[in-house]
Amino acid sequence: MSLRERRRTDHQQQQPAAGAANGVSPSHAYSGYGGYGAGFSSPHQAAAAAAASPQYAQQQPPQQQPHAAQSPYGQQQAQYGGYPHSTRVGAGLGVSSGGGSDYGGAYGGYSEAASGDETKNGRKNKNSKRRPQPGSTAGTSMWWQITIVFVITTFMLFGATLHYRSRYTHAKKHHDHAITHHERNLQSHATAKTRAEAELKGKKEQIQFLEDRVADLTKQHTDVKTELADRVSNQNSIEERARKREDVLRGRMMHMQDRIARESHRATLERFGPGPHQVEFQVELPADPNNYATIPANPTILINLYTDDMPHATHLFLEQIAHGLWNGCSFVVNAAHVFQVGAVRKESGESQMKYFAHKELDILAFQEYSPDHPHEQYTVGFAGRPAGPEFYINKMDNTESNGPGGQDHHDLNEEADPCFGKVDDSSITVLERLFGLPVVEENGPNDQFLVEPLHILSARIIGWVDPVEVTLAQKREEEAVKEAAAKEANNDNAAEQQQHQQQEQQQQQTVTPDHDAEEKKKMHDAIKKAEAASPVKVDGAEEDDKKP
Repeated sequence: MSLRERRRTDHQQQQPAAGAANGVSPSHAYSGYGGYGAGFSSPHQAAAAAAASPQYAQQQPPQQQPHAAQSPYGQQQAQYGGYPHSTRVGAGLGVSSGGGSDYGGAYGGYSEAASGDETKNGRKNKNSKRRPQPGSTAGTSMWWQITIVFVITTFMLFGATLHYRSRYTHAKKHHDHAITHHERNLQSHATAKTRAEAELKGKKEQIQFLEDRVADLTKQHTDVKTELADRVSNQNSIEERARKREDVLRGRMMHMQDRIARESHRATLERFGPGPHQVEFQVELPADPNNYATIPANPTILINLYTDDMPHATHLFLEQIAHGLWNGCSFVVNAAHVFQVGAVRKESGESQMKYFAHKELDILAFQEYSPDHPHEQYTVGFAGRPAGPEFYINKMDNTESNGPGGQDHHDLNEEADPCFGKVDDSSITVLERLFGLPVVEENGPNDQFLVEPLHILSARIIGWVDPVEVTLAQKREEEAVKEAAAKEANNDNAAEQQQHQQQEQQQQQTVTPDHDAEEKKKMHDAIKKAEAASPVKVDGAEEDDKKP
């Protein structure tokens, strides 16, 4: 047997005696151990627990546990390891199922009999109330336990003190930070409050101002509403009055137009005769025997005028021709729908509008129109608003486009272009040739111009002779006769003067040389007399001098 085994055997033999000396029943000597923190009251329970714990059985069998008495480690571990199974007050650790230590046991390691429980025979243990002696193992173990508990409690208190000190420091820091933050917030809130109070004061002033403004506007609104109510009450009478004024003005305008048309018709009959009135235009156009053999060079266009139905437009057109304003002008537009004359010179391109305006024969007084004479093909009408002086020949039926409401770009779109005549059937062939002249297109088929403007050689009124022209012709003939007589008389006077000068020269040659100075003096005096003599008066000479 080895020394280690011998010591173990001796220790096992001494263990029951130590347990009896300490008041512990030998049957509960193993209560200081328990692999799972349990104190057993008998070797049978220890064996059962050892069998249930393989780890404990492998280390030492329950019958050979050397430290089953008062082991301080077992007592300490039993305090922290398990919970007592017994529910009786004052009981030591019986069987505890909650321990997790290798030492097990309770602080006292006492059996149920030592803790005041009855034994199996029903008698109380005599040592159950015996206190451990100071020099005994149980007393030492208790002081160790108290010391350890004190140390642990001290460390725990120290750790708790450090922990709570740290928490206190952290909390104080957080508290100080919170105080600083709240002070800043309080300061900002105070500033915001001051600013808000100032804004509130300003808003109150604005509200007061707006209230005053609302009061003023309310008063104005009341006044305007009252005035509007008065006007509305008089609206019917105002509209009726305006309607009456418009009717009166329209009536006066229609009366004025009728008066102008009547006076124009009277003037036409007095100046140009009873009619019918026809106008002839001669244009500069070479002959074209290959295509238009029947049309001679410089053909004419004959236009029949609507004197009775369009008196104002007809009178204006006749006056323009009578004053020779269209002589020298040109046809310039050859669009798809009209063939139009322009008041321009072919040679220079100079506008002749100023001559029309000077004679006050440029525009109509109103847009004269007769539904009996629409803008059919080959009819003649004035262009523009107000109409004149330029006119056109309709190449197609333009009743809608040039009639009432056909031109929306004018302010008074209900008006129409005056249609005052129509080309005679005898001139239709000439028109067809003119319509075929080459053009240059600018902005579409309705904006085409002749490549070369068609020159108007003359324009005259058929069957009419201007009395003024007759009078002027007679005056011109009389002036021509007077001018011829004056020239003949002047010629006779010049012949006499020439003969007289020849005679004087002959006399001067026959004078002797001694009398040359005297003769020269006489000749000089005669010349002065001839120069000082007054000229011979001739009938009509003064009138010729007055002519430009």
